[in-house]
Amino acid sequence: MCELFRRLIWSWRLSLYLASKPRVRAQLRFEIDRPQGSQFGTWLSYDYWPSAWKARLTDFCMAYAQGDPLPIANPLPLADLAAMGDSSRLGYRSVELARDTYLAQVAHALWLDMTGGVPWRLEDWSDQELRYLLSSQVCFTAYRAFPTNSLYYVVYAGSRTEATENILGDPRVARAFLLNEPEQGRVLIGTTPSETGQRLSEWFHDYLWHNPAGFAAHDFHRAHPLLNDRLLRHNVPALSLPFLVYVTTAGCGSASSLFADLLRSVNIPVRKVINVIESFAGTEEYHSGLVFDWQGGAWTGRYLLHTDDLYTSSYFKDPAPTPKNTGRGVALWDQVWLDPTGFGAHFSYDPRAEIFGKATSPQKVKYWEMGHWLVSSANAVQIARSTGREGTIDFLQRERGFTPAEAETCWSQVEASVLAYGDGDMALGYQRLLDGPGSRHGEWCGRTGKCT
Repeated sequence: MCELFRRLIWSWRLSLYLASKPRVRAQLRFEIDRPQGSQFGTWLSYDYWPSAWKARLTDFCMAYAQGDPLPIANPLPLADLAAMGDSSRLGYRSVELARDTYLAQVAHALWLDMTGGVPWRLEDWSDQELRYLLSSQVCFTAYRAFPTNSLYYVVYAGSRTEATENILGDPRVARAFLLNEPEQGRVLIGTTPSETGQRLSEWFHDYLWHNPAGFAAHDFHRAHPLLNDRLLRHNVPALSLPFLVYVTTAGCGSASSLFADLLRSVNIPVRKVINVIESFAGTEEYHSGLVFDWQGGAWTGRYLLHTDDLYTSSYFKDPAPTPKNTGRGVALWDQVWLDPTGFGAHFSYDPRAEIFGKATSPQKVKYWEMGHWLVSSANAVQIARSTGREGTIDFLQRERGFTPAEAETCWSQVEASVLAYGDGDMALGYQRLLDGPGSRHGEWCGRTGKCT
């Protein structure tokens, strides 16, 4: 009787909530089919869902409210690769399991909003941004196998599409990770979505590793398909490291999926985009980036050209922003990520429908070369120490083609950091930042293993 009463209460609360939030309700959309070879699926909005789907949504809300396990198989079993006819995909074993997985993600988003589980509200986001929280497009893609025409819901390793590459499960696992990340016990959820993005950028920078050469990405993806698997350390022999690591399955697409999945677990939409980056040979290379608050909402938008820059680039390694002891993520958020104006100044917005931005090879190099000074990376601080002000400014103009104003800005940024850490003394600042295992850089190297 008590269980029936709780169910009636939650069904009533959910109905009232959705009736009062038409913008939220409108983005509850599930892809029910996609014909073979088509780029477009058939979608069903909440108002037309069968009553059984709405009842399942209530089931998941009740599980979150009561702290119960989800009424769903965990971990989710996968479809047979041979039956799907494509080894690059992973699929949910059945349509019902896939739909339940989607409903579990949506119910979590609604439950967080209804209970004030995060400081921001769903209606703070635009309609398009809400799609990246409430539509099944971010969970998987409907796919008709050839030649059987059987319907599957699939994800792709290294996916640059809007859907994640990860098989999803209980979103409380991802939220718990953000509430208490396992390396230093830090809370990665900030008081705003922007602060949360800063903190997660710093965690990526410190602990995530790129899939190395020779790494069998598809084999790893099949063996470790779950989002929960991305939140564990793994043995990667190709890295030749004496410890386990958090690793991307297939580079920037994998990193973008992980970033978006984690922030989505706390109702922050981040959109995966394709950016074209020109190689040194002049050919176009497709890479995955991210955009945050791209509709000009309550927070300052941030655009990321290449998600791998957060955690692999030697240019941005170990930033030391001011004032002293400011989190590394602040520098990453402001200089590796760029606001819309900064992104347009550095790169080009691309008119092609499937491409967000494009960087020529000179643009990319200048972004890197200026960026490591603007974040006060350990490398920039080392160069500044060895060359001094005049030598640095001369080098940046003569060897890097910076204007006098750009070179002065770069030097001033690093100088401010060194002075801050030295309490006004440059020599002491260099020492505290660089010298020995007890320095700021030395402690970072020892903690992350990223200086080997």
